Order: sequence, then structure tokens, then C-alpha cells
Amino acid sequence: KTSRKMMAQMQFAHMGQVAVMVGAAGMGKTESFTRYKTITPNAFHLTLNNTLRTPGPMLTALSRVTGRQIKMRGFAMSNKFDDIAARLEGLRAVLLIDEAQHATDATLDILRQLHDATKCGLVLGGNRTVLGRVQTGVREEHMAPLQSRIAWPQTYDTPYPEDVEMICDAWGVPQGGQERVFLQKVGQQPGAIRSVTQTLLMATIDARLDDEERTFSHIKA
Repeated sequence: KTSRKMMAQMQFAHMGQVAVMVGAAGMGKTESFTRYKTITPNAFHLTLNNTLRTPGPMLTALSRVTGRQIKMRGFAMSNKFDDIAARLEGLRAVLLIDEAQHATDATLDILRQLHDATKCGLVLGGNRTVLGRVQTGVREEHMAPLQSRIAWPQTYDTPYPEDVEMICDAWGVPQGGQERVFLQKVGQQPGAIRSVTQTLLMATIDARLDDEERTFSHIKA
């Protein structure tokens, strides 16, 4: 259910809108981005990090993601922008920017300018600081253009119970047992859905090492 809501945000953004998707680590943002990119034409997914936080490196990486093959070394930043804009023009594209908390304010504004220039959709995903920084546009003039364009901000803190149930089904956890009650509690802790999967993976490996069936004791350990 959490992933379906995230993908609904991406579909909304793909209509030329801007959305912000923030939340705790392990809620499935990256997997949802990957899934949407896989099944949807003209969806371009870029994960930022500390080496891509400034406009120049970000635009170079985005050029590769969008399929541009020109040599970018020494290429002026304005030319990089123009080349990507030409690629996105009329494409009905959406940019899925993950780990957006790494972006500088200037980088976020460049992404906003790409949205303005090409009418492409834009989704910014990351931790809570992303939304906090964008919302400073109410008070800080340099962030106001981006803040005013965000139509759907959404925060994801903890998974729905049915999210954990689906993972339990996939891993063959018995219905109605103490294992599922325990894993629901795991899913409400930091790490969320990712922690449930990691717990089941470790428990399964631990059981197989001793040629045993996985039990609640393995999961709890």
C-alpha cells in the first residue's frame, strides 16, 4: 500500500507536476522509484550523493540517465542544461530524484528550472530535511519558486500493516502466529520495511546453516 501511494505521486508528477516524497529510511522509496522507471516510458531516475550535490556534476549524471551520449567533460554548465532540456522537450517525461537531501539549494533550483523549461514532471525523494528546506520558500526568497510549484508533498513515517503482511506472505511466514505479530513491531521501528526483510533474510540463513526450519526463535534472534 505504501508503494502504491508513492507510485500514485509519481503518476501525478508525470502529468507535469512537482511532488515531494519524504520519510524514514527503509520505507521503499528507492524500490518504488525503480519500479516506476521500469514500467513507465520516459521516467528517468537519478540518485544523488555527496559527489552529485552541486549543479555541474548533477547535470552530467542526469545527461547520462536521460540517454545523452555527448562528451560532458569541460562542457559548460549552461550547455549541459540546454542539452538535457532539448532531450526532455515535448517528451512528457518525469525526473525521479532520489536522496535529494544531498542537493544544494542551487541544484534544487536547477531541477526546478528544468521543470519550468520542459514541462517535465519532477519528484524529489529523500529524508525529512528535503521538505523542510523546500518549505523555507515561504520565508526565503531563493527557495520560493520551487516551494510554490510543489503540489503534492507526502511524508511516509511507518508502513501500513498490510505492507508487512505482504512481505510475510512472500517469505512463507505462517498466518496467525507470533512471528507476524513480532514482525509488525519490527516494521514500526527505524528501518521499517527494510528491517522486516533483513530480519527474515538473516533468520532464514541462520536456520539453513543448521539444516533447520525457520522458527520464531530464529526471527527473534
